[in-house]
Amino acid sequence: MDHKTAQEIALKRYGFIAPLVSGNIDTYKSKSDFFRDAGSKAGVHPHTVRRW
Repeated sequence: MDHKTAQEIALKRYGFIAPLVSGNIDTYKSKSDFFRDAGSKAGVHPHTVRRW
């Protein structure tokens, strides 16, 4: 994998978890709801997002 591809993947992953990292998930009832929503946007299983 080249540097550009690795950076794109990292930025996409960070974009999904940024609200959790910044503590800005007040719009969700629970962290589970956040993971479910992030997983649906990513097109991957919510547990994959949780592992990141």
